[in-house]
This record gives sequence, C-alpha cells and structure tokens, in this order.
Amino acid sequence: MTRFRKEISAQKIRDTALSLFGSEGYYNTSIRQIASKANVALGLLYSHYAGKEALLRDLFQTGINSIQNEFNQRSKELSLSEQCLLTFQILTEHAPYWRLLHGIRMQKSLSDYLYQEIEDIQLYFIEHFRNELKKRKVKNPRTEARIIWTCIDGIFAEKQTRDEFPAEKTLLALAARYEP
Repeated sequence: MTRFRKEISAQKIRDTALSLFGSEGYYNTSIRQIASKANVALGLLYSHYAGKEALLRDLFQTGINSIQNEFNQRSKELSLSEQCLLTFQILTEHAPYWRLLHGIRMQKSLSDYLYQEIEDIQLYFIEHFRNELKKRKVKNPRTEARIIWTCIDGIFAEKQTRDEFPAEKTLLALAARYEP
C-alpha cells in the first residue's frame, strides 16, 4: 500500500470512529463496527492501530493538533475579546471532536485514560489567555484565564445540548469584558 493510500485509510478510520463514538458511545462501538463502516479490512485497521484505545488516543491527538494549529494561524494580531470569539468558532468547527471530548470527560475510566490529552488542550488555551492577560497586567491572570476557558467550554456545551441557548449573546457578553 502506498503511503498516500495508507494515510487516506487512516483518516477514513479516524472519521468513522469519531462518528460512531459520537453517536453510539465509545463502549458501545466495536473495532469491527469501525472497520465495517469505514469499508476497510479489520487487518488493515489493526495495521494502523493496536486496538480501540490506541485509535481513541490518536483521534484525540489529531483533534488537539488540528485545533491548536488553526488557533495559532488565525489568532495572530487579534485582541483578547476576538480570541475568545475565535476559540468558540474553532470549537464549533470541530464540534464532533469536542462533543466526544465532553462525553469522554463524563466517563471516569476513559477520562483517566486520556487525562493528559484532555489536560493538554485545556492548558493550551488557558496558558494562551493567561499570557494575554499578563500583558494587560490583570490581577491573577491564571485564574482569570481559567474563567475565560471554562466559560467558552461551557457555552459550547450548552449550545450542543439546547438549541435555544443564546450562545452568541452569551459569548459576546464574555468577549465584551475583555475589549481593549
């Protein structure tokens, strides 16, 4: 198999796993279901991943890298309030991944298994916001950064579970607190 085809099949497996984990749940999805729905041989799936746990970890790492790369590219020259809005926009653009992350956080054994990956993505944004707040000489910038992150993450979660939740209005109110 050429390198290109191998990358395509790995992406197909990741996309299928993300979809099935999101709709059926991690524990209710078998590795056979993923291979079948992705239209790849079970052996090919195992040539990419040692098992479901390795696939989940790769899925998380791929999602984290994608979100961080997008934020790095798109956040340059933006004010803190604009970065808050951008963070929510990027999470929304990666909604299937972020919904899965929320589901995993509610399952202790999986949350423990992926603790470092979950912590990494949260700390990435918290540290970014902290650095911006330090430039402004805000008192307790780390605490304030955690508040910003928790609000953005919570607004996303609310919007995913309740269509009528005024996410945009709430997010704009949060961003307004950090206008220059």
